[in-house]
Amino acid sequence: MTDEEIKLKADYLKSMMQSPGGALLLKHIEEEIKDGWERFIALPVDKKTSKAAYDAQARYAVLRDLKDWILSEIKIGQ
Repeated sequence: MTDEEIKLKADYLKSMMQSPGGALLLKHIEEEIKDGWERFIALPVDKKTSKAAYDAQARYAVLRDLKDWILSEIKIGQ
């Protein structure tokens, strides 16, 4: 990817995140991250390795990684 393509991608993502829809999406992602984390923490200790624990971890980990990717792509392109 060229420097110009990297900057363009960063500009697109930044523009998206600053739009009303992007702000709504980011808020939803943050709420889902928090909800997944809280579900995992609320599980009893003996359930921390169960299917429910993996599901809760996945809910926050995948979305956290998505949010981090968006923010890092913006940072890289600036």
